[in-house]
Amino acid sequence: VLTSHHQAKFAEWLGLDVVATFVGSDAETVGHIDHCLQQAAGRQVRFVIANQQEGTGLARALAERLSAQAVVFNNFPPQVTEGPAFDALLRSNVERLLEAGVR
Repeated sequence: VLTSHHQAKFAEWLGLDVVATFVGSDAETVGHIDHCLQQAAGRQVRFVIANQQEGTGLARALAERLSAQAVVFNNFPPQVTEGPAFDALLRSNVERLLEAGVR
């Protein structure tokens, strides 16, 4: 996967192979975007994981370029949940990844 640096540790914890990380599109440099694409070359990247709070434009563009699925993870639990909020956040992020995996 390529992933937002805010989601890299979580992606690794899920057992995903993080090829490269990026920051939100407003702060990312052309050189680092090129680095991410070079790191992904020949690696069959299936997912590009965005961080909701950073914006999703760059992740979606990278996913399109790599013929991968864009997945948007959140850093913060929903305001209203049934049960512990952190559990809901984890479940939501994993569900988003699983949904992208079947597309």
